[in-house]
Amino acid sequence: MKCPSNKHEITLWLNCEQFALLQQAAQYVGCGNDLERYIIGILADNC
Repeated sequence: MKCPSNKHEITLWLNCEQFALLQQAAQYVGCGNDLERYIIGILADNC
């Protein structure tokens, strides 16, 4: 997806355990800080 100019594209490298946690979460599509906050929240809740 193309991100708007006020948001940056990010690439995440996750280990298998983190990936499994993300698979359990609701699907999310987004850009930049919104996505980072979402994922940090998932990992904080589960780790």
